[in-house]
Amino acid sequence: MHRARRAFSLVEALVAVFLIVVALLPLLSSALSSMQLSSLVGGYGAATRMALNKLEELEAEGFSALSSGSDDVGGYSLNWVASDDASGAKVVRVTVEWSSIMGRRTVSLERLMSPYADASAP
Repeated sequence: MHRARRAFSLVEALVAVFLIVVALLPLLSSALSSMQLSSLVGGYGAATRMALNKLEELEAEGFSALSSGSDDVGGYSLNWVASDDASGAKVVRVTVEWSSIMGRRTVSLERLMSPYADASAP
């Protein structure tokens, strides 16, 4: 006796494809969210490094040369403001702004710089 081979019907194949698509949609959504978060974190990391580098550059120029300014570097906008403190020191605030896939973002760092600080000290 020969058994008849039974193939999948078109309806069964469509149901199987539908179930696979429904199962994979949350994974796709999760992957997209992960890519957005990775891009956002990378932007914060780059902006923080730029702000730290600018603070170190301003500190290396010396207390008497401290002034406000701005610069644009590769899609990032840097602004720094040096204001006098009551103690005779200066407060330097560096703000970095950029556009990410999740909107406009900002990182700000501040450092108190004294005219008596030894630039060679660690």
